[in-house]
Amino acid sequence: MVMMPDTPANQAAFPQHGNQKVGAGYPISTHVVVMSLTVGTVIDYAIGANKGNGTGEHSLLRQIMDCIHAEDIVLGDRYYPSFF
Repeated sequence: MVMMPDTPANQAAFPQHGNQKVGAGYPISTHVVVMSLTVGTVIDYAIGANKGNGTGEHSLLRQIMDCIHAEDIVLGDRYYPSFF
């Protein structure tokens, strides 16, 4: 997750999380990146607003799943074992 300056443009693109009071927080975005550990190249990525259920890392990964193939090795943090 990335917190960014509280500007009108950022608030429009990345609204505050539903648990935050309006005007009492910063816009937060979530990033998921699939990259090659061999050469460090970014293969695909997804960026989304962190607005609660259905907007987290699992949802973003589903958007870019087609870049992962049958023989690929995937390394993720301890959050991903709960992945579907």
